[in-house]
Amino acid sequence: FTSKDVGSDSSDSDAGADGKTGYYTLTSGSNVTTVDAGLKQAVVNTAKVGDRVWEDKNFNGVQDAGESGISGVTVKLLNSAGGVVATTTTNSSGNYQFSNLAAGNYKVQVVAPSGYYVTKLDQGSDGALDSDVGSNGTTASFSLASGQNLTSIDAGLYRKASIGDKVWSDYDHDYVQDVGECGIRNVKVMLQDSCGNTIAVTYTNNNGNYCFSNLDPGTYRVVFDKTSGYDAWGNSVYNWGWAPKDVGGNDQLDADAYSAWGNQTATTAYTFLESGENDMSWDAACTPIVIDLGGDGIQTVSRENSLGAFDLFGTGTAISSGWISGHDGFLAIDSNGNGSIDDISELFGGTDKGQGFAKLASFDSNGDGLVNASDERFAELKIWQDVDGDHQTDAGELMSLAQAGVAALTVSYTELPFLDANHNLHLERSTATMADGSSVDMTDVYFNVAKEDAAAAGVTLPSMADLLGDDRSVDGLLGTEFTVAADGSVSSQPCGTTAGASACLEATVDAEALRRLAQLVSASEVALG
Repeated sequence: FTSKDVGSDSSDSDAGADGKTGYYTLTSGSNVTTVDAGLKQAVVNTAKVGDRVWEDKNFNGVQDAGESGISGVTVKLLNSAGGVVATTTTNSSGNYQFSNLAAGNYKVQVVAPSGYYVTKLDQGSDGALDSDVGSNGTTASFSLASGQNLTSIDAGLYRKASIGDKVWSDYDHDYVQDVGECGIRNVKVMLQDSCGNTIAVTYTNNNGNYCFSNLDPGTYRVVFDKTSGYDAWGNSVYNWGWAPKDVGGNDQLDADAYSAWGNQTATTAYTFLESGENDMSWDAACTPIVIDLGGDGIQTVSRENSLGAFDLFGTGTAISSGWISGHDGFLAIDSNGNGSIDDISELFGGTDKGQGFAKLASFDSNGDGLVNASDERFAELKIWQDVDGDHQTDAGELMSLAQAGVAALTVSYTELPFLDANHNLHLERSTATMADGSSVDMTDVYFNVAKEDAAAAGVTLPSMADLLGDDRSVDGLLGTEFTVAADGSVSSQPCGTTAGASACLEATVDAEALRRLAQLVSASEVALG
């Protein structure tokens, strides 16, 4: 029954809640026509609203397969005026529901837990799978009819992501971060979005670490620029090369960026950061260079005339390659103390440009640019003079620097490329100071190897463009070798001898043209030794 005695007596209801009116006195001839009873439909609170709060891992605003609900999230039901009608929390699956509701206009408000943010609103074409809360966590107003069960009011939340890790000095050229390998500081690191736009810039710290944080989930890549980088001893890494990426089975310890020799920048592949992901596995390494020490100018032997084989790739298998003459010596270190130089790891280099000189720099403990008796590990360095050219360490061939008459090694170097007649490439040049004060050539020699041997070892040989850059003159590469004067200065001779100068400079000489053609053909088989 509706309320009684509201309005005029002729139009109101006169029955009480129990359906009974008051008493009326009727006299003879009375005609009472104002006794009414009004009925109204009973209010039944049967409406419901709810659904799910989920973690939007890919930040697309849509509930995708495999995206989990978030438990324990506070959800409030508001009336049209913004007042709180009811409060609940999501269950273990992220679901919630408000029930026993009267028909009317409502809003849902989701209180994002600490560290969570509201995802994109109204994405996709399926209203049952999108997120319905705005950036303030509240939905738009919606109407509930009596008995309606609305199960499409969802909220997507996400967490910020981060990416980073380290740029390090790969002194043993195994392309893996080993214990004791120091970080490279002050390397510029750029974060780029999926369109290649740089959206953030930082620099590696003193340990070589960097991090980009507070990122929305999405696709990113990292670009490293080593122009301003320095190793732990203060040496510039400007002339170092980038280590190959994805070597070994541990993504936390490998390098993830690579670039051809001569490039100051190296770029990772694109990666997708999910909600809450902290991906600290994106690293880069600079790998220094192969050092060949010669006392009177470096002479080499061709692969065809080489008398032995050596494990040049560090795979446990000896291969045939170009070599140095018995009058010159390798800079070496007997790491296992067995009195023999067993493979490339005990020389100063590897299979990529830029490895040996940085390894040498690690011995410059006082940072003065020289490796000499003032440095802590100077005594560990050896000279291997393979007198008989058999690629084996025979008795008397391995000696200390002092025994070889070497007093100091200069860490810095100059690129002076020369492809000699034996198809071995002389590239980075530095000097060694002898005990008598004279200076001799200390050169990185890239030995000629067979493509088949490289392929069997799983090694991709660098091209001449990788080693020298596309802008280097072929004439300059093939026509000049260099010598070091007593004062340490570098001079050049066309084709290696003064007598040959006229032939080298005469472009029409058939023999010289054929020599250059032969060297160009062999250039594709040059590997770092």
